[in-house]
Amino acid sequence: MQATTIIKGTMVAASITFMMMAASLANAKNVETTEVPILKETLRRGETVTNTMLTEMEMPAKRVSYHTITDKEDIVGMEATRTIRAGIPLKMKQFRETPTVRQGHVAILTYNKSGISLTTEGTVMSDAVAGDFVKVMNNTTNRMITGIVQENGTIAVN
Repeated sequence: MQATTIIKGTMVAASITFMMMAASLANAKNVETTEVPILKETLRRGETVTNTMLTEMEMPAKRVSYHTITDKEDIVGMEATRTIRAGIPLKMKQFRETPTVRQGHVAILTYNKSGISLTTEGTVMSDAVAGDFVKVMNNTTNRMITGIVQENGTIAVN
């Protein structure tokens, strides 16, 4: 009698386990997914993202955080801030705008006021994009000055 009860209990437990697995599989088919861009190959720090470097991967929507990039156009043309492995969801903090001027490079400094226009060269002290303030070492006077980076890579000084 006890053996029969144990066998019935085991069968009930097995049936419940099987039903839970079946329900889990049924729910797995109904999981909402989101397509996210991923890299086809590892991207090194400083490299610029192009459309051909990206592909898309489906992942459960619950696993997509607000940091995860969901539109590849958000990062095309941007630069990697660190080396990023291929095949993983991408985050905005891994990218930045491609700098218009780079640290250590020589740029043209322009000064325009009351019809007077002066130009000289200076060494850029940090990476910057158009519209940013940047410190520059004037190569003529060896003085540090601050200017605004222009779209064409020159630096406007006041």
